[in-house]
Amino acid sequence: MTGERRTFRKSSSRLVSLIRYAINAVIPINAVNGVKGVMETARSGWPFHWPDSRQNHPAEGYRRGLVRERATFWIGVYTKLARDSYRGHHKMTRRAFERRSFLKETVKSLAALALTRPSCAQQTPTGSARKLTLNVHDFGAMGNGLTKDTDSIQQAVDRCGALGGGEVVFPAGTYLSGAVALRSNTTLRLAATATILGSADFADYPVTQVRWEGKWIPGRSGLIYAIDADHIAIVGPGKIAGNAALGGRPTPQNPLRHPALIECIRCRDVRLEDFSTDYRLMWSIHPTSCENVSIRNLTIRSTGGNGDGLDIDSCKRVLIDGCDISTGDDCIAIKSGRGSEAYALMETCEDIQITNCKLADSIFACIGIGTSPSPLSDPRAQLPTTPFVAGVRIRD
Repeated sequence: MTGERRTFRKSSSRLVSLIRYAINAVIPINAVNGVKGVMETARSGWPFHWPDSRQNHPAEGYRRGLVRERATFWIGVYTKLARDSYRGHHKMTRRAFERRSFLKETVKSLAALALTRPSCAQQTPTGSARKLTLNVHDFGAMGNGLTKDTDSIQQAVDRCGALGGGEVVFPAGTYLSGAVALRSNTTLRLAATATILGSADFADYPVTQVRWEGKWIPGRSGLIYAIDADHIAIVGPGKIAGNAALGGRPTPQNPLRHPALIECIRCRDVRLEDFSTDYRLMWSIHPTSCENVSIRNLTIRSTGGNGDGLDIDSCKRVLIDGCDISTGDDCIAIKSGRGSEAYALMETCEDIQITNCKLADSIFACIGIGTSPSPLSDPRAQLPTTPFVAGVRIRD
């Protein structure tokens, strides 16, 4: 006898015992004759016919005969179901085994493929993400030189920074503006006939901590400023002009330090290229505590005392190349703070390179090193042999 038939007989015997128990609970045991015969009848297979006890067992009475015949019918039904269930389970088991084998082979194939190809993290992307470009006109800037465009410009810069960075474009026009804060990964690009003109109202320049004469004090922020921002740039060929009404040193009427033109504080990867500036009586460009600063091909014009061109303050790895600077004060001043505060911070200027620049000065130095007595480290300059050089001043 095969294993399948032995398992079927065991299941059938258990089923018969259960049904016999149920029948005995309804009718006396002697009313059910030949249980084995009933099982043989049930094993004969489908179809089973609903019994009619009045024809087959008239002497036993209607009720007992009906119960016995219906019990015989359900024994056959349950026996058939048990046999089909076992065979179906056997088939499902074989099907599950085949599915498991297929999945195992698939996993092996995928593993082999992963070993022969680099992972996604190791693959070099073939293209770069699309660079975001925003036009200040789309944010309401007028560019007519009369209407203040501060809010429109700031909204464009903020959105550019929020969306991961890109360029904020200034088409032709004169954009009257108060202070604008740059965000990380953001570039301002000025068209050739585009000018950002500073407002004459001190209230348009927020108060923050700024460096002035070697110390951190409250002062007005620059026209274009950035604090703790990385990967920022201003690119020409347009122009940035400060308002003449804002220049000069602090006065009783305006006791805070006056706004610089461009001021970056604690920033990394700063790029200033191919534009021109115009200001008077105040610093034009003042990077402070910055690293990796590139200043190339700028035309800087300022007049009057206190009108420095470039003030490099406690910065590291700065390149100044190909600039044309003519000022009423120092063309380039390299400094690192003053007094006990500077020595406590010890933020020295390091690796400052000046190459291929034209420098003209009417009062002080073309290059001033240590103009605020302070710690310095590794300043280097390659001076051009042109009539524009007035001299170098080094203070200790």
